[in-house]
Amino acid sequence: MRYLDAMSNGVAWKRGVLLAVLLAGITTLAYREARHFDFTNYDDADYITANPKVQQGLTGESVRWGLTTTYFSYWHPLTWWSHMLDVELFGLRAGGHHMTNVALHVLATLALFLSLTQMTRAMERSAFVAGLFALHPLHVESVAWIAERKDVLSTLFWFLTMWAHAAYARRPGKGRYLVALGLFLLGLMSKPMLVTVPAVLLLLDVWPLRRLNLFPPPDGAPGWKGWLRRVDAGSSASLRRLLLEKVPFLTLAVASSAITFIGVYSTNRMLGTETVPIGLRLANVPISYVRYLAKMILPENMVVLYPMPEGWAWWEVAGATLLLVAVTAGVWAGMRKSPYLLVGWLWYLGTLVPTIGLIPVGWQSIADRYTYVPLVGIFIMVTWLVADRVPVWPQRRWVLGTASVLILAALAFGTQRQARHWQNNETLFQHAVNASTNNALAHYNLGLTFHMQQRWSDAVRHYQESIRMQPGKDKAYNNLGYIMNQLGQLDRATNILLQGLEVSPGNASLHLNLGISLKGLRQRDRAMAAFEESLRLNRDLTDARVQRAILLLEAGRAGDGMAELQEAVAREPDHAGACLQAAWVLATHPDDSMRDASRALEHATHVVTLTGGQDPASLLALAAARAAAGDFPGALEAADQSAALARDMGRGPFARKALEFKAAYEAGDLKLEDPAAVGGG
Repeated sequence: MRYLDAMSNGVAWKRGVLLAVLLAGITTLAYREARHFDFTNYDDADYITANPKVQQGLTGESVRWGLTTTYFSYWHPLTWWSHMLDVELFGLRAGGHHMTNVALHVLATLALFLSLTQMTRAMERSAFVAGLFALHPLHVESVAWIAERKDVLSTLFWFLTMWAHAAYARRPGKGRYLVALGLFLLGLMSKPMLVTVPAVLLLLDVWPLRRLNLFPPPDGAPGWKGWLRRVDAGSSASLRRLLLEKVPFLTLAVASSAITFIGVYSTNRMLGTETVPIGLRLANVPISYVRYLAKMILPENMVVLYPMPEGWAWWEVAGATLLLVAVTAGVWAGMRKSPYLLVGWLWYLGTLVPTIGLIPVGWQSIADRYTYVPLVGIFIMVTWLVADRVPVWPQRRWVLGTASVLILAALAFGTQRQARHWQNNETLFQHAVNASTNNALAHYNLGLTFHMQQRWSDAVRHYQESIRMQPGKDKAYNNLGYIMNQLGQLDRATNILLQGLEVSPGNASLHLNLGISLKGLRQRDRAMAAFEESLRLNRDLTDARVQRAILLLEAGRAGDGMAELQEAVAREPDHAGACLQAAWVLATHPDDSMRDASRALEHATHVVTLTGGQDPASLLALAAARAAAGDFPGALEAADQSAALARDMGRGPFARKALEFKAAYEAGDLKLEDPAAVGGG
């Protein structure tokens, strides 16, 4: 008999390994194209591409920063460290970062398979649930979006916590308990979404671990005390003990929630009731639960941003609420016979609570990434219900197996197709525009994509659409005004920026760009007032300080202008515009007392480094600084480079300007002129 048991265990182990390999393989295939994807301009900059701490890689300073910061609202040091490690391994090659997400998703899938198999002893059912988790298109956002590293990483630790808890439940011991608690802590250090884990562990104690029997047979003892005695008598562990086991988990969850709330509040990411009224928030809750279920059944038109509507019809809210109540009543009624129904349903309802929108931190009404863990509860319900209800007949296993393979293959195809939308900014936000209606945020982000590509007409069109759909989007006004300034349409820029200030009078960037428009229109007093208001609102806005310095120089207040530039450089040493203007003043000012060749050369060299030698104005500033220092051959070389680069960029007027400087240096003369007029072109 022992020999037969050993053979049976050996066969089961081999089958488990085969299923795990198949799960890992098909999941990797579904996401294989991610290695060619780019970063997006939607949060990836804050997490990686524009985050100097992360770009240091794993250093003592960056590791300490990751451990102590709540930058971007969350305390998740493990997530920060994972991004830093990716920078160490891949630099800023986006494909490597994407494949790390894919690898973590595969590991989370295997952890789910392992934990469910351990708890239920139902290997094929557990594999199917893990396959649904791995391949459902709703989960693409969590995997294909690099900034959502926190999702895949925290979920890996979530499922490992379940596995460790199950091991402890079967063979209680201090070491096993501490392993489960430690894995839970690592999950919280990846994302605070794990705050609902203590409740999930209690659900698992009901089923499949069956440590707690909430529905013992009646014995005549009345009241809740009688019920509690029956529960304890019919359970493998007392309810009191099971609750006490969860106290350390709950303590960590509360601490994580408090830190998260402070982080969200301190970064002003929490939307007030004037932005999203409490009535709309409450109405959106039942609607969201039902929308997620609908998208699970029919995963189409999935976009990165689902805008919050102005309101929901009463019948939509009532219908969604009644549906949720009906399902809850149904699973409760079937609890004795099919406890997995209630456990799976409460898993779904409960794990969505932190992201259901009662405390809104964004304009979205729902988000695909929020279903990453919650849908596991529904997958468990459906899988066990179907397997239990299908009649027993000789072909049953073959039919169920074939159906499972076909379903997972269809989902894998859908996931591969959905993942392609994440190739780059343009494909991502163009899809969002095409697949949704009245999506102001999608239009704004697509406009920003074209803006960064200097495709001005496309950017203008989408910024205008964003403003039409959501007139309160001050960033769209600001960016549109900036483009109009660049195109020389100063009157139009002024009108757009003034409209933006009506919406958001406290936006420092709007005041800055308005000042630039007014300066171009020679309305210097109004421009100066705009720059000063911009600095009042944001003392660290170096661009406003530089523009104010230029106005002071134009007004003949060279000393005040230079002092302003010096403060700008002191506040932000790597600000190219501040360094450029300082170099020009120190190298070319007609007043001998204002010139300082060595400092001019220092600033000019630094700005050329900052711009990678690809900015004609920076190279011409270097030429002027070299000439001021008496290095006319070096000045000729830099002026030549400036002229050639300007010609290649189609900037003919600037190329001619550089050649004028070159001619002066050939004659051994300094090129002295109004320093406020240089640096552009």
